[in-house]
Amino acid sequence: MFLRTMKPKALAKLAQHPGLFSREKLLAARDLYDFDNVFTAPLHGFRDTDDYWARGSAKPHLHRIRIPALVLNARNDPFVPGASLPAPHEVGAHVTLWQPEHGGHVGFPGGRRPGHVMTLPDAVMRWLASRI
Repeated sequence: MFLRTMKPKALAKLAQHPGLFSREKLLAARDLYDFDNVFTAPLHGFRDTDDYWARGSAKPHLHRIRIPALVLNARNDPFVPGASLPAPHEVGAHVTLWQPEHGGHVGFPGGRRPGHVMTLPDAVMRWLASRI
């Protein structure tokens, strides 16, 4: 679904800057990995998707955090698979992981459909209040 909105945006960029990337490869992309390989990674100076995802991730640095930090990731995020999320043993003592089963990429809706938008701010405020 995400590619349905991203491909036209990328093609608009190609119209502005001919030769920026391969139109055919972009149209053939079937998932975010392929899209990032054709568009996102090379346009931002990365070798490929694997290089982009590895160097763009905060995960390898979470164990070095020395001030209280809350790391939020929904386990059903369409961009960041649950299996790739940091585990408690991969973060430092100052890092709190909040990884609810649902929440998507940025929404964290709560309650019955259509849901409300206070789940995320309420959780963050509770975490902050626990630090005072």
